[in-house]
Amino acid sequence: MAAKLASKEPTHQDSPTRWNSTHEMCADTFGKRVILDSIMDHYAADIGHSAFLDLEWHAIDGVSTFLCVPHQVMESLAADHKPTFDLVPMSVSLLLKHCDDNEQ
Repeated sequence: MAAKLASKEPTHQDSPTRWNSTHEMCADTFGKRVILDSIMDHYAADIGHSAFLDLEWHAIDGVSTFLCVPHQVMESLAADHKPTFDLVPMSVSLLLKHCDDNEQ
């Protein structure tokens, strides 16, 4: 079991000033689902929570899926992609449509 839990990849952390970090953290979580569930089951008495239920994993997936479009917009507007000013109105429209389409 120790071999299954070993991971050389860093885990993304959430940052309150960068919502893209939430998208990256949620996406990263799915790649480590087995590891996280194993750790949570092992330490359930200490942390007060066992492995996530499918409903909780679904909620994490929903957050990650919703944040995918804003993440793509931010990537396209990043300085290393050499964005032009004319991309801004289109990006804002895309974000507004995305939010309207996903309003609950």
